[in-house]
Amino acid sequence: FVGVNWSALLAEAGAGVDRDAGGYRLYASLLVHREWSAADAAVAQTDVSLVGSIERAFRRERHRARVFAVVNPADRSAFMRAYWTWTPRDDLSMQVSAGAFAGTGDDAVARFSGRDFVMLAFRIHP
Repeated sequence: FVGVNWSALLAEAGAGVDRDAGGYRLYASLLVHREWSAADAAVAQTDVSLVGSIERAFRRERHRARVFAVVNPADRSAFMRAYWTWTPRDDLSMQVSAGAFAGTGDDAVARFSGRDFVMLAFRIHP
């Protein structure tokens, strides 16, 4: 590691759970990102992100709905996406999705603020 600047340090960790609960599938995760500098004690930042989703299949799994969210409380930023998928045949599906970004912080999620979207996709699965 010759030439690596060891004065800037970074650590990341996370934990999550993914389980079925009745007719629902639940997912939750906690991510911690820590940056600091050995050269300057004033350079230190810790970000915590909460990630979660809930999903449910309907009508013999031909319809599927999911809501997904990422929240960074310290930066007051969030991303939320909802989608619905219809699979009329095993080799064909249609997906409708919408996503929204919120926040004014300097993290990756807040940088997309104002770039909300709606999407319609048709997929052929060979």
